[in-house]
Amino acid sequence: MNSRNMGKTILRLRKEKNMTQKELADRLQITHNAVSKWERGLSCPDISVLPELAEILEVSVDELLTGDTKADKWQHFKELNAADVKEMAGLLCRCVSLALSIGGLVIYLIGKLDLADFCVLLCTAIILLGIDSMGRGNVE
Repeated sequence: MNSRNMGKTILRLRKEKNMTQKELADRLQITHNAVSKWERGLSCPDISVLPELAEILEVSVDELLTGDTKADKWQHFKELNAADVKEMAGLLCRCVSLALSIGGLVIYLIGKLDLADFCVLLCTAIILLGIDSMGRGNVE
């Protein structure tokens, strides 16, 4: 990560904690000017400061260095709307249905599944396809 990206990460995390540069600097026993330089991308924290900085900002050192915090990892899910969720649920139903059908057939053909259990798998797959169809409005 370059110093500019790291600075943006530190700035964002500090603001999420409602801390001033001076408050962060005091906790790290450094000057607020050093924090300011980090956040503007003019320098990076010394490696010896990273563990304590990460602890204060409640992230791992890795997350601090990469800028990929846990919140960022889930941000795209927060931006999903109902139509996206419905589409993903339908896709999941179709994928599981296909996996049950093909997997069940293969296991049945190699003799590791009896006919009754294979029929249960196929019925489950058909039910999933029905749920998907109802969700897409294809069934009245």
